[in-house]
Amino acid sequence: MRKSPLILGVLALAGLLPVIRVIDSVRASISLKGAYTVRDAGEQCFSALAASFNAGNINSVASTAATDPEFAVWAKMSQLAAASTQTPIFFGKDRVLAMAIAAKQYDELLRTPRGTWMTLTHEIADKRSRLDAAIIAVETEDLSAATITKRRAESQTEIARVAKGIFDAKEKAEEAARVAREKEEAPERERRRQIDEQNRAWDVAQAARERGAETNAAGTTAAPTPLAIDFSRPKPTPMLGRR
Repeated sequence: MRKSPLILGVLALAGLLPVIRVIDSVRASISLKGAYTVRDAGEQCFSALAASFNAGNINSVASTAATDPEFAVWAKMSQLAAASTQTPIFFGKDRVLAMAIAAKQYDELLRTPRGTWMTLTHEIADKRSRLDAAIIAVETEDLSAATITKRRAESQTEIARVAKGIFDAKEKAEEAARVAREKEEAPERERRRQIDEQNRAWDVAQAARERGAETNAAGTTAAPTPLAIDFSRPKPTPMLGRR
């Protein structure tokens, strides 16, 4: 008896389901890691914007983002992470797709901020809440606790590596600026040193002149004249006692 093509197709699909589940689980975990990175890098982008916030010019959010090198590093990381999401074939497809869309919207908003500071913060809060909800849905329905912990640790490691790179770059820039400043100020320091040495030499010479003047004054002071005795007068004859 010949089996119908439909039955064969069902049996083949049933045999492929475990493989598809494994593939979809891997794709979901990769997308989750990307969402974690987008969220964490987005926080750093927001911190960089907040650090350069100017209350007197709240409409310059876009220009601040364009001129801050630290912001540019985090924005690039967020962009790459948002592009790394992979949609599953079947299992959890809708949830992972929703998470990927939320991550890309959050990434786009933070990389290209728009509007005033007030409107931007409200929009960021809205996009962040959607991303958090999508991440929780994938964590709850599609992945094991061990996989979630692993992907979160991997994302945090990448964030720490980039943060260290930014810190090291700042230290190098500060050191280079210090060396350049010292080199620029070296002629002025040398001039002041020479002036100080001249002043000290003049003080020493002046003190020596004052001591010499005091010594000379003490050597030329007239000595006291001894009491004069007049030998021209006869000595008085001592009186003889009566007999």
